[in-house]
Amino acid sequence: MTSITCRSALGGALALVFSLAVGCAVDAESAAGDPELGGSDEADDPAEDVAEAQQEINAYYSSVHHCGNLGGARSFDLVVGGDCGPGYVRDSHEVWNGGNGSCHAVGWASNDARDCRVKVNIFDAATLNCGDCFYRIEQKEDRCSHDKCTTGAPLAKECSRTIASVCNADAYCCNTSWDNLCVTEVRTIANSLACGGGSCAHAPCTTGAALTSGCDAAQANCVASLCAVDSSCCTDAWDSRCVSKVASVCGKSCN
Repeated sequence: MTSITCRSALGGALALVFSLAVGCAVDAESAAGDPELGGSDEADDPAEDVAEAQQEINAYYSSVHHCGNLGGARSFDLVVGGDCGPGYVRDSHEVWNGGNGSCHAVGWASNDARDCRVKVNIFDAATLNCGDCFYRIEQKEDRCSHDKCTTGAPLAKECSRTIASVCNADAYCCNTSWDNLCVTEVRTIANSLACGGGSCAHAPCTTGAALTSGCDAAQANCVASLCAVDSSCCTDAWDSRCVSKVASVCGKSCN
């Protein structure tokens, strides 16, 4: 009987082993391509892997053809490139000229890290000769692409101490995907109430409307404890005073 490991949401970084007979499905195409599951013996082409990796690094790699004219030399700026790929931010750029004239990078076109456009300056002499301004714009994976309280792509330990705590205990969150279990582990492992929980209108670490005592009873039960000390947090508003007491009253952080 073939067995595979499935990620479980029952707590921590649990992994339960189910047999195929009880329904932990394996994609037929994946099974066919996995030698351990009895599929094809055909190996991946290393050249294709390198090409795909290079394509991910190079957001834009092209050139601009430019020509001079007898009316006089000219210098002009031009924006090249475009948006970075989904889940990527800009990393570096390189600009060089081939043929007549010259070109150089002026700098990034904006302050937006997800904007992979570069401003270049092109110079043409007072001749009919032409040249090509080549540019390569590289991007890198955005490992802090979403908040720790939101599911999505894997995050990096460098994003925050809270995320590092989660990933030290559950490497899946920084290697594969930041799923619902990772969000839960912000509280259960990193001891933070930043993501809230239960039926509360908002997280105890966020200011807003007054919270209802016991709304997070199944999680940290911080609201009841805090409102027992300061009832206004549950009757008037959950203001900055209430947030500041999360650590001292509940023994939790808001990081």
